[in-house]
Amino acid sequence: MEIKEKTVQQYTFISKNQDPVHVWIDEWTTQEAGETIFKGRIVVVCYGVALNHFWGSMGRPMKEFILECDTGYILDKFESNVRNSMCPRAYDVAIDKEDNITRTESDAIVEMSESQKEYIKRIIEVIKQGFQEISTKVGENG
Repeated sequence: MEIKEKTVQQYTFISKNQDPVHVWIDEWTTQEAGETIFKGRIVVVCYGVALNHFWGSMGRPMKEFILECDTGYILDKFESNVRNSMCPRAYDVAIDKEDNITRTESDAIVEMSESQKEYIKRIIEVIKQGFQEISTKVGENG
């Protein structure tokens, strides 16, 4: 087994009218054909909501990338990840006359409600505001 220890960036953003938003960024670069490729994942936890996504090519460091992305785009990535990896499977169950149970996986897709989407959008906006403040402070300090 190979074990790699790594330092990630962790932030907690505290904003009015919002639960604290905890953010972890794990990012790295690779060289491909002489070009630097930025890769990374973001993990977000806010109260009972946990979100994450991996980008294999961002073109810039994660904080800059998130700031330049539309909130709806980030929501779509979080929602897709939740739907594809975290939702319980739905099953259709049938019992015949001999009490044999047939269970088949359903094609049902679990969707987030509009109120859940709005809550996640608020979380994303808090993250973007926090990254903007970090970027401004870095710019001021040279």
